[in-house]
Amino acid sequence: LSRPPPRSTPGRTLFPYTTLFRSPAVHATPLNHVGLWVDDLARAVEWMAAHGVRFAPGGIRKGAAGHDICFIHPKGNEEFPMGGEGVLIELVQAPPEVIAALT
Repeated sequence: LSRPPPRSTPGRTLFPYTTLFRSPAVHATPLNHVGLWVDDLARAVEWMAAHGVRFAPGGIRKGAAGHDICFIHPKGNEEFPMGGEGVLIELVQAPPEVIAALT
């Protein structure tokens, strides 16, 4: 795989996957987002936060498909040192039929 051509600005070159951009570069090739089904979202978020996982602002909320969702922040900080290692991780409350099929 090759990198996309750089974007130039006065004095520097920026690639679409650099952290200098405020919103995810969803059009770029590198992985920037992954979603995972979770069987008990509220309990998972509580446990992960207690163990140092940093979450993106917004908390648990309804996603576009109607499921409860929240996001693990791509980067940790001093208070919550664990993050998604550069990837935005979406946690999605699995519907009962998915939980039943996987248990």
